[in-house]
Amino acid sequence: MKTTPYITILLAALTWCGCSNDDDKTLPPSGNDPDWFALEDSPDPTDHMRYEIYRDYDISVYYTDLLGTRDRGINGYGDQVVHSEMIDPFYTVTGNDARTKSYTLSTVPADIHNGVVLFRDKVLPDLKRWMYPRCVLLARELTFNTNQPANIYEASVYHGIRATVIGRLDEIGAMSDTERGAYAKEVLAAIWYSHAKTMFHGDLLAFFHVSDAIWIPGTIAGSNTAYFQLLSTTSTNYKPHWNALGFLVSSPRMKSQLYESTTAPGTYTMYYTPDQDEDAISFFQAVLTFTEAEFAAKYGSVAGYGLLLDKYRKISEIVAAMKAVV
Repeated sequence: MKTTPYITILLAALTWCGCSNDDDKTLPPSGNDPDWFALEDSPDPTDHMRYEIYRDYDISVYYTDLLGTRDRGINGYGDQVVHSEMIDPFYTVTGNDARTKSYTLSTVPADIHNGVVLFRDKVLPDLKRWMYPRCVLLARELTFNTNQPANIYEASVYHGIRATVIGRLDEIGAMSDTERGAYAKEVLAAIWYSHAKTMFHGDLLAFFHVSDAIWIPGTIAGSNTAYFQLLSTTSTNYKPHWNALGFLVSSPRMKSQLYESTTAPGTYTMYYTPDQDEDAISFFQAVLTFTEAEFAAKYGSVAGYGLLLDKYRKISEIVAAMKAVV
């Protein structure tokens, strides 16, 4: 059989590769990037604490969004190429939440230290290992908005694919231990809920339905769902407090729209209910904070307590199921 030139070249190449592998056991550099999330130990107390968290739990806690740089050589124009790897905490599979969310980092060492301690002592112990965030970014300020200046508000936490951002770093030092505990529960609630959305989707639909099934014509504007704007048509026709519709909170995005009655405290001429995420997170926070008896003591006398309790119990069942996951 006659061997074509192409086959001859291929055989020669394979023979050369085989000999090369036998004679040289040293692999050439792969060119792959380093582990950007790896932390090294440091004599600095805060950085040493961050290293211990990384060593023991494989969670990297940052107070900067720059993970590192890498020299990528010289490009075709003779210029040095340096790659900067950023955390990009608002990255999503379908886009990027940076359009409606932003943060400001802290440069105050004491505030950064307080944030690391808060995460280590009050957040981390209440997370299952499979819930651990890829990394944590500590921010002085975390801001959410709905593309309207009037709706910009400061948030406490954002839990995403790339990172969990914890805000209000400059406030932690002035908090009491009770306030720090409540703040940590707010962070935990966002993380727990993010996992529940994929694990217990049907159960959450039942939770939403408790308030979603309530329709009050003329009160819920433009929709047949309770997750919308509630208002009164006249200054004397006040609508119920949001608790009466099974909500623990109003929407933090619409605080400028809350007008409380001067003659009937606790009722409003106009307010917005929370959206589904805000509603669920508020109940996850309640379940992670209060026993059912404590919840009853806090809310048992308010209008709509039956709805609140129903939703509390539904989230309690989800939390119990999540705790049972190894």
